Amino acid sequence: MNKKDQNASVGNWSADSEETRVSFEIAHEPASPPPGSEPVRPNQPVSDSTAELIRSLSDAESKPEYDFVALKWFRDSVLPAVHPAWADPDARAAVLRDAIERRFVLTSKVPNPKSPMFPVTAIRLNRSLPEIQTLLGPIENSPLGFQPVAIRGEALSATVLRERR
Repeated sequence: MNKKDQNASVGNWSADSEETRVSFEIAHEPASPPPGSEPVRPNQPVSDSTAELIRSLSDAESKPEYDFVALKWFRDSVLPAVHPAWADPDARAAVLRDAIERRFVLTSKVPNPKSPMFPVTAIRLNRSLPEIQTLLGPIENSPLGFQPVAIRGEALSATVLRERR
């Protein structure tokens, strides 16, 4: 077998006459996050406005007549009805954005029951987080049939978010 340069053009290769070997190398994690990446904010205290938002979303999720909580409906209808001190539209959006960035609130796309061509952004609480459990109480009778187990080290979600940046 002749060894080829790793950047040799495809014309130098022949599938019929040569053997191709693929090898994998272990990638080592960098000691620190890449420059310019925003650090993950684990275990920061929950502000009063975020706690109020979490409780309001928990109430909205508990309504049996809804299959999901739409982000726009929650932001524009539910929160103003609660009359929080941060009720103006800019403050509501900022508190909600912060809760999403901190992964207290998870987003997903769901089919729109009124217009299936345009999906809706749905939100739900990340009830497995300790901050959420502190505010609302521990998860009881989890629909998944198990309780999360605490592990040492950084949360996997924090690692994924850091590596994506």
